[in-house]
Amino acid sequence: MFRVRLHLPGGVLTPAPDGSQAPGSGSAANWTKVASRALGAVIEPLGRLIGVGGVFRDAAAGRRAEPAAVATRDRIERECCAATLRLQQAILPTSLRRCCLGRYDVSVRYWPAQSGDGAGGDWYDARLGPDGSAVVAIGDVAGHGLCAAAGMARIGNALRGLSITGQPASTLLDWLNRLVCSDESPEQVASAAVCMLDQGRPALRWAQAGHPPPVLVSCRTVRLLTRPSGLLLGAVPTARYHLAYEELAAGDILFFYTDGLIERRDRDIDEGITALLTAAQGRWGETADEAVEALLDHLDPPTAEDDICVLAVRVRP
Repeated sequence: MFRVRLHLPGGVLTPAPDGSQAPGSGSAANWTKVASRALGAVIEPLGRLIGVGGVFRDAAAGRRAEPAAVATRDRIERECCAATLRLQQAILPTSLRRCCLGRYDVSVRYWPAQSGDGAGGDWYDARLGPDGSAVVAIGDVAGHGLCAAAGMARIGNALRGLSITGQPASTLLDWLNRLVCSDESPEQVASAAVCMLDQGRPALRWAQAGHPPPVLVSCRTVRLLTRPSGLLLGAVPTARYHLAYEELAAGDILFFYTDGLIERRDRDIDEGITALLTAAQGRWGETADEAVEALLDHLDPPTAEDDICVLAVRVRP
């Protein structure tokens, strides 16, 4: 006896890979189903058919149920995304658009991604510190969805609590890094920039953890600030963060932002930075509100693939 290979309109059938035999027949009768039908035959050497066995499945029933399954899956995904966005809005003060912190005017804009799987981990904060300095912070937890939103809440709330100690920005980032690296914190990595602005002689003291550098718009130049060293939060428990100092003048504007503003899948990041610096040209002398609106109009962020958060800080005359 021998086995045969059958070609059916619905697909190709092959013998079972283990070469198992039909009970009591002494010949192969098990077949692997490749399509919606399976058929096996046992034939003598002289060609006489001994028996035929088959398994058939009604594929039409599966096709009829498929649209309902797809609709249910899409509805669940929409509900999960909506719940995540509501959580993010409850945590992040997205309604805050402007505030005055002593001699600094702050204007904030936040745009959620136009695609993706839910809310991102972008966050920000702007408040007066215990010594009267203006404290501005911005960051981004890797990923999207509930985990990113929860991580955003943990880091943002931790920074708000730590900032009342009056410690410099570099020390605050060191403490935040230990938090993210701890066993109780499920985030993988997060970026952040913490900035303190003096109320007397205008100046910026800041530290960063793998975050894009702010843009300074002065009466003469538009440039990226040189980043002090600092790894992403959560990368290395023993990471060290350094402090940088920048003198400011009346009318100067600082732009702080998350990476969604400069990163696109279809272009190099250097192109994004060039576009940002071009958009910042001519903003000196404008109010913080005017500056951030003009910047975003030029860059067209509503087409972004990631969340975008931008803060404009202007030194008042």
